[in-house]
Amino acid sequence: MSGVIAPPATVEEADLERRFGGLRRLYGDAAYARIRAARVAVIGVGGVGSWAAEVLARSGVAELTLVDLDHVAESNIN
Repeated sequence: MSGVIAPPATVEEADLERRFGGLRRLYGDAAYARIRAARVAVIGVGGVGSWAAEVLARSGVAELTLVDLDHVAESNIN
């Protein structure tokens, strides 16, 4: 690592750096690129599935597929 940080080229890159820069610095560029490129499916978006989907999104996973056979209702949203 050279210690030189290039400024983001676009507004979108600047926003990603603001949101996920800590993860990139923690795990490294290669691991961060793999996280950003990951495609994850969460089956069942109840108590545990909704929490898992939120954590994946907050961790920078760019493509999530959420599958649940239940209807959205106030009684089953956490």
